[in-house]
Amino acid sequence: MLMAVLRRKRCILVSGLLLWLLALIVLKMGSFVPKDASSHRSSFRLRRNAIALAVPKSDAPTNKTELRMSIKIDSEFAHAQKKSIRNQSEEKRGSQTEESRKIFDTKNEVNASSQAAEMQDKKAVDVAVAVKPPDDVHGNVAKSVKRAPQRDIVRKPQENRLDHRFPHILILGMGKAGTRAVYEMIRIHPDVIGPQREIRYFDRQFHRGIQWYMSMMPRTYMWQKTIEKSPDYIISRSTPPRLQDAMKKFNRTRMKFVVVFRDPFARAVSEYIEWKIQRTRAGAVMPPFHKMALNKNGEVDIKCPPVNTSAYSYHLEQWLKYFSREDFCFVSGENIVVNPYPEMKRLERCLGLKSFLSSDNFVYTPSRGFYCLRKAGSRIQCMDRSKGRQHPDVEKSVEEKLRAFYRPFNRRLYDVVGRDFGWT
Repeated sequence: MLMAVLRRKRCILVSGLLLWLLALIVLKMGSFVPKDASSHRSSFRLRRNAIALAVPKSDAPTNKTELRMSIKIDSEFAHAQKKSIRNQSEEKRGSQTEESRKIFDTKNEVNASSQAAEMQDKKAVDVAVAVKPPDDVHGNVAKSVKRAPQRDIVRKPQENRLDHRFPHILILGMGKAGTRAVYEMIRIHPDVIGPQREIRYFDRQFHRGIQWYMSMMPRTYMWQKTIEKSPDYIISRSTPPRLQDAMKKFNRTRMKFVVVFRDPFARAVSEYIEWKIQRTRAGAVMPPFHKMALNKNGEVDIKCPPVNTSAYSYHLEQWLKYFSREDFCFVSGENIVVNPYPEMKRLERCLGLKSFLSSDNFVYTPSRGFYCLRKAGSRIQCMDRSKGRQHPDVEKSVEEKLRAFYRPFNRRLYDVVGRDFGWT
């Protein structure tokens, strides 16, 4: 009997010691729990203490089976605690990931909107179907135009969309009549902006497509008008319909056209000189002017390009089939040489521009024999040496034949334009 009591007490003592060791292990494990799980650790301790208080000492496990069950219960609580902490950590990481994803998406949206603003200036109509580069009316092979390198330009609020770069003003011709001088003079006006060089898109470079054409035009502000000069547009039969189609794509109902006229005989000789210089540089030999202007029978050869171009009324009437007479402004090339200020003020009014040009913008240079330009706050700028060349002597009989040939075209031109240019 005594031995049984001793064994019972020893069993109780061992069980208590094991429980104490288990509690110590659990407490040690709890010290490694993250701070965020302190509430869970406290809850676990309360549950463990509640169980310990609920079991009286007299009901403590008295055999190995009951001891195993007690250890199993504590292990399940510990496992449940670890699982709860792990789930909470995963939820926290998931929320952080979701927040990071939202921030990333927001950044992407900002970047996308920024890129959309950048691409807005590049948006244009569909590229035209590529065709073989046509030769000009004078037989010259179309030359490629190199695109200027793109630069990063800060976008200003006053800048308009890409379609505002489409020309509002076109100088159509006539070649060797003073188109370059008129172009440089009108660009003194702050409301007019245009490219530095001739683009010749609608006659020679049409195969490059409308996007290439727009990329060659300068950035234009809302209050400005874009201008382009290509002196062979007036003699190109394909340019008017192509231009009309482009105007429809850009929702442009009207444009202003500038045509510069000069004495037809003098203009034909000036174009011949330009031809001769270019052909000589290429190693070719040009016949004399009278052999080009007259055929074998001694009559005016209308197929000769310099002669044909000076039949002004014929070429102008081809354009009037597509556009209204009110959309045209006509300039006297002789007045641009002799006294450009009144002629440019007249053009300024015709184009609907505010009054800006003054006589101070035009300075006569005796060494050059014509007027040079002076912009506000800048030095005097003159045309290059290719302008104002001396003409060769032409036989009087050849000149008379050509002037007689042009007289009917001149009279018709005066009627259409409503202005007598005084050519004999």
